[in-house]
Amino acid sequence: MGQADVMKAYGTVITSQEQARIMREQYYQAKLDTQKKKFDLDQYIKANTPTYVEQQANIAKQILKRVQLQSSPGEVAEGRSLNILLDDINKYPGKNPVSEFQLDKDMLSHVNVKPAGLAQNGLGLLRNGGKLNWPVALTELLTPETRTEMQAKAQALAQSAMAGKEPDHAAARDLGQMVDKASNQLLKRANDFGTTEYLDAGRFLSDLESSRRAVDRGSASAQVDFAKMVNKGDIQTMNELVNTMVRKGWRFAPALPADEGAYRALYSALVSYDVALNQLVGAAE
Repeated sequence: MGQADVMKAYGTVITSQEQARIMREQYYQAKLDTQKKKFDLDQYIKANTPTYVEQQANIAKQILKRVQLQSSPGEVAEGRSLNILLDDINKYPGKNPVSEFQLDKDMLSHVNVKPAGLAQNGLGLLRNGGKLNWPVALTELLTPETRTEMQAKAQALAQSAMAGKEPDHAAARDLGQMVDKASNQLLKRANDFGTTEYLDAGRFLSDLESSRRAVDRGSASAQVDFAKMVNKGDIQTMNELVNTMVRKGWRFAPALPADEGAYRALYSALVSYDVALNQLVGAAE
């Protein structure tokens, strides 16, 4: 009986070892099956996850749709909406809607342009020869002598820009210092003016400073060339406007207060043109 128990125990050990081997093999098989399922899942996720380029394209598409339908007045006045529409139109070079879009010359005279990549407003306030229309708050804040001196500096810079001459950097520096001083004075006496008067004066000084920098840095030529082309009748249609902006590397600069109505009209025309162009391209595809 003792020998039988030993043999039985030995058999049990052998059986347990074999079962362990079987379980180990099942473990390896389950591990491989899990790896395969993980690989299949990774491939599925990869195949159904948009790439970075696709994500950016989708974002751009959503932005364009919103700009076409719901641009805020601020976005239009800043030129941001106009530039987004310009970029979309530029995706289809050589394709134009069947019906041409005529543009009003007076509207185009209110359009501000600048070289691509520059943050300043372009020629802006100085595009009309440097003649400044002072806000009410500044006529009370600044002495007639100060306004006359600032006017003279602005006209000198505007005339040099219009003539394509080297800007008077000394005049630009002096005007910049005078603008800074006026801004500080306005801030100190903010409570002396109504909200509208204060904001108008602040925007005027900000626009004047941007225009001064544009001339001083030699980037005002875009506005000068644009105005010449409009006056000569070289830009009368949306096709001509878009092609000129793209060819010259120009962008729409922010509007001045007097330009905002023209910018809204141009925005409506650009939306109509862009929608018609996309429908034309979609039908062709």
